[in-house]
Amino acid sequence: MKNYLFILLFFQSTLLFAQNPSKIDSLLALTQANISEKEKVDTYVKIAEEYRGTDSAKTYQYAQQAVHMAEKINYPEGKIDASYQVGWINLSLGYYEEAEAIFLRMTQDADIYAYLKGKAEGYNGLGVTQWYKGSYEKALEYFFQALDIHKELGDKIGMANSYGNIALIYGNQGNYAKASEIYLQSLKTFGELGDKKGMAKSYNNIGIVYYRQGNYAKALDAHLNALQIDEELGGKPEIAKDYNNIGNIYRYQGNYEMALEYYFKSLKLREKLGHKGGIATIQSNIGAIYGIQDKYEKALEVYSQSLKIREELGDKKGMAMNYHNLGATYLKLNNLDKALEYISMALEMAETLGAKYTVSLASITLGDVYQKQQEWGLAQKYLKEGLQLAQEIEVKENIKDATGLLAQVEKKLGNYPAAYDYHVLYKQMSDSLFN
Repeated sequence: MKNYLFILLFFQSTLLFAQNPSKIDSLLALTQANISEKEKVDTYVKIAEEYRGTDSAKTYQYAQQAVHMAEKINYPEGKIDASYQVGWINLSLGYYEEAEAIFLRMTQDADIYAYLKGKAEGYNGLGVTQWYKGSYEKALEYFFQALDIHKELGDKIGMANSYGNIALIYGNQGNYAKASEIYLQSLKTFGELGDKKGMAKSYNNIGIVYYRQGNYAKALDAHLNALQIDEELGGKPEIAKDYNNIGNIYRYQGNYEMALEYYFKSLKLREKLGHKGGIATIQSNIGAIYGIQDKYEKALEVYSQSLKIREELGDKKGMAMNYHNLGATYLKLNNLDKALEYISMALEMAETLGAKYTVSLASITLGDVYQKQQEWGLAQKYLKEGLQLAQEIEVKENIKDATGLLAQVEKKLGNYPAAYDYHVLYKQMSDSLFN
């Protein structure tokens, strides 16, 4: 059975920022200088960008300030750019419906003012919102709309980023051949532009596709290419991300000591940068390794530290996953009451957010808890719900785990034909993943 511990991967650097206090001070000073109102709006947008990923409240504060000022002076482009920041902060905090409404309004406002770049950003935000919710087909639809606008504008950087987003969805759907093809197109476009930062991001994404295909040697090579470029550019947030990705590859190769070495490198760098969201992510990954090594008390300790940061940031998506990981660890310790408590919290929060992947994962884990408590009816209920969602969003790993457990539960209930059918599906999924 699955370890149930979620390893966080960085598919793109959209939400990863490190606060630069001196730059923020300079921008704040500029708002008090003798500059035009339009320039003030643009400056507040830049301040919001600086805070993104480190201080949700300040991001929201300055972005909203920019929105109100842009409305007052009838500056549509500034309003759309500021709204983008407000949308992203809602998205990162798990407020998907609010984010979706903001991004949708951006596309409509941009259309009114013929601000095509803003419209593309709105479609991009809508696509990422649908990705977070597990609605991959809708995400693709929005990303292709963004791509069409970037092509119309001749915006090659926008095109390259859109290719990356489209490939991300194909990867999530398990269409790795298509994902690789489009990521390579993105890499080529960034290369033609001489955009090394974009090239590094593409290498990381290509590495993740190889990892999902089980080709760890090629995945490691791609992430090392990204690390080499990022070290050359001196981008510490990006280097921290590269360390994390390399740690993930070693983890899946079963080289847990090397995985921990790179995770701790990433953690140390993120602590220096003061990037709380990144710290929480790495702590979750470290906790997963401790869980694999049967060091459950240490796993509980780092998961709890990660949860505390997620709560401080108001990151409900991260909180739901931490609740799940804590519950899964208590399940390993056979503390079924604690496991039930945390998994139930994870499921409730994930359902509120509309986070289909987490709902599926938590439902399956909850079914496993009830199975161990010999509550066969409840086990069957939650496993079927988790399986249905896993099939809807095409997550083979979850389908495998749900059907494997359902085969056991149906057998206990005396439903032998159903138990056989689930076992056949379990074997098909296991073989597919192995291949």
